[in-house]
Amino acid sequence: MRRIAAAALAVTAIASGCGSKPAHPAAHATDPAQAVKQVARPSAKPKGVMLIFSGGAWLAPPKTEVASTRHYQQRYKELGWLAIDVGYRPGGQQSFADVTDAYDKAKAAHPGLPICAVGESSGGHLALMLATVRPLSCVEPVDAPSDLTTGLPKTLIQIAKAVFGNDLAKWSPLLQAQRIHGRVLIVQATGDQVVPAAQAKRLKAAVPGAQLVLFPGGNLPFIHATKIDRKAYRRYLLRERAWLPH
Repeated sequence: MRRIAAAALAVTAIASGCGSKPAHPAAHATDPAQAVKQVARPSAKPKGVMLIFSGGAWLAPPKTEVASTRHYQQRYKELGWLAIDVGYRPGGQQSFADVTDAYDKAKAAHPGLPICAVGESSGGHLALMLATVRPLSCVEPVDAPSDLTTGLPKTLIQIAKAVFGNDLAKWSPLLQAQRIHGRVLIVQATGDQVVPAAQAKRLKAAVPGAQLVLFPGGNLPFIHATKIDRKAYRRYLLRERAWLPH
């Protein structure tokens, strides 16, 4: 929740400092070298490659992104996967270029291995967008906005417009569901006030064969300042393990 608020302040500052032509929120981060990657390798030959994308309303600094998702690195490493945590540059075109580049490099370096992507919030949105343009084996959006045109808080839609422009349908994977490659596991906290659970339910209905995990409320801290049920989270981890390609 704090990241969304910080992003809203950034968008406000951008809007107040521009004239007739809005400045791009990531105009200072156009160098692809500014993207960051951290890699966690399993002890044996990897079963596949897992790309990890953090949240941050598409505006978080790359180093902050990888720092916030290190637990994913450890989790997939222990499951025998090569975990690549991608700190993408802030902005729309930049962030999508970075996640696409991460896939292309992983595909070239590890031919024959399944490649999947997991992402929280805006990172989950980018994972879904990646699945519309690359043949992912699986994709796992976690409390991710999938339709940027409707059903989200006004602040988040404002950020999305500042980042991607006014054509939000183009950047809404739910509206391109027929193009999503691979098996889909949608993970969502029912009490999320930033990305409502209705987005996850609509995505499941739009993607044939997609699975949906809904977390009831509890005392385990989760993303977007939500708290979920611990037992439900443990069940999800077992379900995810069985769902991953072998």
